[in-house]
Amino acid sequence: MRFRGVVRIMFCAAGLGAGAANAAETWSLSCTEATPSAYCLLFESVLRNQHPDWTISHAAPGTSPELQLSLSEIGVNALGAQLRWRHSETDWQAGPELEFSVMDEKMSESMVRKFFVKLLEHSKFIPGSE
Repeated sequence: MRFRGVVRIMFCAAGLGAGAANAAETWSLSCTEATPSAYCLLFESVLRNQHPDWTISHAAPGTSPELQLSLSEIGVNALGAQLRWRHSETDWQAGPELEFSVMDEKMSESMVRKFFVKLLEHSKFIPGSE
């Protein structure tokens, strides 16, 4: 087992509640090149479900995104991720890097969705706060 100064999350069957909806916001999202598009789309789906009043778009190439998902570990039973954000070209803020692992089975889409909800919660991502 390795420790990298990250928060570890072990899967449990307990349900995760949806976050409180914030005022309508518009955000451009990008994922790092190392992040497979399926995970990026799944994260976008979670973000839309958690905040249905937000407008989320994908940052066009050459533009500066406001949200960025970075996966540091990708495996059939482990995932590491970090969320970064910024407002109006300010410096990037970053949430903690979270790791998720499952010991007795492969990760399912449902498990990854719950992990992404926790990533949003632990990042203390508060739109409009500076």
